[in-house]
Amino acid sequence: MKFPEIHTLDSIDKRYLGKASPRAINFMKQLLRMNPAERLTAVDALKHPYFDGVREEDLMRKLSSNNYIRN
Repeated sequence: MKFPEIHTLDSIDKRYLGKASPRAINFMKQLLRMNPAERLTAVDALKHPYFDGVREEDLMRKLSSNNYIRN
């Protein structure tokens, strides 16, 4: 298997502009930092705003399944 030759490096911003949301790009950049001390931890990654909608949906699902929300 031969890997393709890479002649220029694109930034994450340039590579995913228009393909991913600014929030997703920010999330990727924080996960891919070279210095481990600056990189997001697993807990911090789950707290990132990228997952806000998922957390809200999960909370609503839990609340509705426990009959806290009556329809």
